[in-house]
Amino acid sequence: MTKIDSADAAEARAVGTARRIDQLGRVVVPAELRKMLGINAGDLLDFRGAADHIMLFKVQPQCALCRRTERLAKLRDSQICANCLDEIRNGPECAMCGAIDALVSRNGKHICRDCVRELNSV
Repeated sequence: MTKIDSADAAEARAVGTARRIDQLGRVVVPAELRKMLGINAGDLLDFRGAADHIMLFKVQPQCALCRRTERLAKLRDSQICANCLDEIRNGPECAMCGAIDALVSRNGKHICRDCVRELNSV
């Protein structure tokens, strides 16, 4: 958790404003703060409670595989970076059926376990 020093707290009060919570527990983040912090519609915010205050942190989207934060593409409910996507697209595949999982490597070629089983039964 990030510790806030007194200078940060003073600056936060200088740009702060009071807002009412509605019946559904919602509160509007003032436009000035959203602009200052680069918060846009759809961004994910992390709420933390400490003592007598609530802290909001903008959650930086990151690759679900390697945690990088740049060059992200949405994949279902997650993000994947361009590097991981390229690695997956260009990764090894079975020389016989094209499968990409459960591969065995022999002499620089790859074959999946299902094809190995099929070859063993011939």
